[in-house]
Amino acid sequence: MPNQVQKTCTMCKEIKPQAEFKRMLTLAQSAHYLRRASVKTRTSVVSVRCKDCWKKSKRKTPLTAKQILNKVASGDMHSVTAEIELRKRKEDLPKIRSRIMKEYWWGKKTNYLKQLNANLQKQVSTYGNRYRNTKSKLKASLEKHETTHHALLEQHSKNYTLAKQIKKDLMARAREGEVFELDVSINLLRKE
Repeated sequence: MPNQVQKTCTMCKEIKPQAEFKRMLTLAQSAHYLRRASVKTRTSVVSVRCKDCWKKSKRKTPLTAKQILNKVASGDMHSVTAEIELRKRKEDLPKIRSRIMKEYWWGKKTNYLKQLNANLQKQVSTYGNRYRNTKSKLKASLEKHETTHHALLEQHSKNYTLAKQIKKDLMARAREGEVFELDVSINLLRKE
């Protein structure tokens, strides 16, 4: 159709027929466009954006009940459509509340797990530091040809390995739902 008027969209920069740029204004927009207090019919305009780009820029979040009632009052939404939307919102409300509470409790649970993990990791790090410190002292004493007690290094190594295993077991039990004090001591559990 060579006689058809072509236009370039300002958003996607595509050249399309002018029919792709026509859109209907809402009653409130029509009144504002025509500079009148109110209008009874909607006005059609030729936009600078094509229909596809207008769809992309539409509101993603659902309207609130107050916004729906305001649109009905201004004439931008039909009352039957508004009733359907409000009924749908009312039916979805328990599902939304349920999802929010699940997210809330999941957040509480993961927060507890993070705090417990941080406490246990701090204690495991203490055992690891003792082991590495003893190992470096042993290495330095061997270089100086001094005699040293090797049993201490072996004991720190066992304690470090045991502390890591206790932490792993406690975190697995906590993830399954068992509740521990946040300041649980690996040292006490190691002696049991």
